[in-house]
Amino acid sequence: MRDYDIHADAVRELAKALDAIASSHSCPPGGILFQQGQPGEGVLVMRRGQARLSACSHDGHTRLPYRTVGPGYVLGLPALFSGQPYSLTAEALEECVFGFVDRERALQLVRRRHDLCFQAADLLAREVRELREWQALHCGVNVH
Repeated sequence: MRDYDIHADAVRELAKALDAIASSHSCPPGGILFQQGQPGEGVLVMRRGQARLSACSHDGHTRLPYRTVGPGYVLGLPALFSGQPYSLTAEALEECVFGFVDRERALQLVRRRHDLCFQAADLLAREVRELREWQALHCGVNVH
């Protein structure tokens, strides 16, 4: 499992702008911030604490750890733009404080700020590449 912040300076503005319009929430250790397969109702910006992202195995019985994230990380971007359910589960490893922006408000922000759209695309592209590498390593999926 990789444990680093994939946000480069180029996408920090996206997290900052989303957090500025977010409502504040918290989650206790062991709590679920969102579950794989749930409707993608919005994005979360981690403010404090750490959360583990994981995916469900093909048999549905095993959680495969993907990455640990912390403050500044934006969760739920794939679901935001696709309108699809969350593709991972986010579980609090410690007390987490995060900002939540519902899907419509987040999309309105990105529509108004074109610079944020490019930052989101950059982040999503890196996440796709890294998830493919993770799948190849942990699930035997051949990626090209």
